[in-house]
Amino acid sequence: MGILKKGGIFWGGLLAFLLFFAFSIAAAQELPDTSELVPDTSGIDADSSRIEPDTLGSGAEEEPTALPADEEGIYWEESWHTLPERPRPIVSRILFSGNRAFGADRLKSKIATRGDSFWGKTGLSFGQHRRASKDWKYKDIALLAAFYRSRGFLDVHAAESFFHDTVKNELWVKIEIAEGNQSFFGPVSIAGDAGELSEKLSEAASELKPDSAFNVYLLDGAVFRMKEFLSNRGYPYAQIHLDTVRTEQKLATAFRIEKDGLVRFGRVEIAGLSITHPNVVRRELAFKPGDVYSREKIIKSQQQIYATGLFNFVSLSLAPKADSLRQRDTLELQPDFFLRAVERKPAALNLHLGAGQYERREERQALSLDLAAGWENRNVGGRARRFALQAKTSFLVITDYRLLSNKFTADYTEPWLLGIRNYANFSVSFEPAVRDPVLGVRIQTGSFGLTFLRPITLTSRLTLGASLEEINIFDVSPAQEELFKAQKGVNVRRKLTAGFEKDTRGSILIPTGGSYTRLDGEFLGGPLGGDAHFLKMNFYWNRYQTMAGNNVFATRFRWGQAFMVGEQGNLPSTDRFFLGGANTLRGYSENSLGPVFIDSTGKAIPIGAKTLLLASVEIRRPLFWRFWGNLFSDFGNIFQANRDIVPDNILVTVGAGLQFITLIGPLRVEYGKRVIHGSQPAGERVHFSILFAY
Repeated sequence: MGILKKGGIFWGGLLAFLLFFAFSIAAAQELPDTSELVPDTSGIDADSSRIEPDTLGSGAEEEPTALPADEEGIYWEESWHTLPERPRPIVSRILFSGNRAFGADRLKSKIATRGDSFWGKTGLSFGQHRRASKDWKYKDIALLAAFYRSRGFLDVHAAESFFHDTVKNELWVKIEIAEGNQSFFGPVSIAGDAGELSEKLSEAASELKPDSAFNVYLLDGAVFRMKEFLSNRGYPYAQIHLDTVRTEQKLATAFRIEKDGLVRFGRVEIAGLSITHPNVVRRELAFKPGDVYSREKIIKSQQQIYATGLFNFVSLSLAPKADSLRQRDTLELQPDFFLRAVERKPAALNLHLGAGQYERREERQALSLDLAAGWENRNVGGRARRFALQAKTSFLVITDYRLLSNKFTADYTEPWLLGIRNYANFSVSFEPAVRDPVLGVRIQTGSFGLTFLRPITLTSRLTLGASLEEINIFDVSPAQEELFKAQKGVNVRRKLTAGFEKDTRGSILIPTGGSYTRLDGEFLGGPLGGDAHFLKMNFYWNRYQTMAGNNVFATRFRWGQAFMVGEQGNLPSTDRFFLGGANTLRGYSENSLGPVFIDSTGKAIPIGAKTLLLASVEIRRPLFWRFWGNLFSDFGNIFQANRDIVPDNILVTVGAGLQFITLIGPLRVEYGKRVIHGSQPAGERVHFSILFAY
């Protein structure tokens, strides 16, 4: 315990983790960086910028050729087919010659050839080493050529040879580079029949800065953006020609545009529907016949059709006869389209079994089981309407055996309310009365809910909702019912809700980019009636950025506030804010912060607060295999009154963690240390959980 109090375990463990983290970063730097490489350009009139086919390698083995000995008296060979298969040699040295513009360390990070891993060099790899591959030679030449040509060295050539130490089974690799002269962008212009689109097309080429290093891949990107822009403005057949004129070391570039006639959407033929009504598909299309062609609208249409949840596969493409409809003499094209869909089975049975810890102030801890069975039809009448029924039962199985509750739910969703894309969900639930042996009463609950959802874009949406609840308490006299509800925390809840959500994350399990924003509020009681009367607001903002290789910089901010409504305003404990634990303020046990209630046994029970503030910064990165590591710091607290929100009451924790990536998300263990703990005791905590904290 003395060691714990002094923080020896924490600081020693954190130092060890930091060293491990740094070594993993160093090891990761040995991996080739291909982020700067894009597929080779087409249409660029610069043969010297191309990698010759024999340079890339056809897979045919060459005859071994001994090069003249260098100054060290070592003979270098060009063909790798003489190397032993088992065990393959370890690359011990990588040498460069002729490289004037870039240093050897930078070039090493760009090629496929790798020396032994950090763990192999230190002898901690348990006999496992990173061994040479015969494919490396061809990859090295291609990667180096791509790297140099993206920096303006259009005439670069590289050759690779090796020396094999047969005694140690080690390999020396030498790469000889002829860089040539560096070229730069000259003036960039737009010509042809661009017309009123010239200004927008010029923006697509804005990365081509005069006097900057000539980059064939930036040039290719500009052509792609121009074609994409024209395709979304009705010119999918537009041709873009590149004319380059060299003046000394500068290349003047001209884009000549041939729009080739305006294209409009024709009819859409739908195939593959046996249950779904065709209008369900047509209403999801982002265009109608006669609209100006747009590739964006085709993609959006496919996404919206797939988002209905009715199909396993959706494809929207030109109908086979479309080419015959091209009328060059009128410069007006109107091809038909063919949409093919593969339907999902509309009906399904669902079973769910869950277990958890059941704990109540009046009872001992116990294990509870939840068993749920349901049926749903996601395509009622072939109109994409959804209807579902579910029955759920919960009961104790350890330390006691008894029924806790039964719940029956009916749910109906109308996807196109009032003829527009508004989702309306109606739900009804009923919980029959089950006698509680501790409270000595039977409680029956019924509720009705209505929710409207309006998609704004593919990544954002608005929601509005209302719910009404009725509770009947049996075995209690009417005179004592209100007192019983107040003492036992039984509340009739009637509320209105509203929310906005925007999610641009590429993955919700392992986010590496984008952001998540949510603002929601709920109003209970007041003119609606019920026992709870308050307004509660929540704001969430998470941001993810990839930087310096594979490092993910994750930040978050969360704010919550509850306001009392009217003279009878009250905030039940279940609606208050709680903080602490694996997903909020790490270093503290779950929901342990804030005001507490001291029960008859002297145990402190958290009761929550009215205001929540939480912020976090975190660095995550892959370490090896399926393991990730992270360093984090959390800031925040919960407050009963706004006057308590002062810097001295902000708690700060720091820590580190290790994650193992699975198909259902990361399994993580994290260690949090309280560094600024205010009136809270000093300490630390280890957390085990699934998924990242945010």
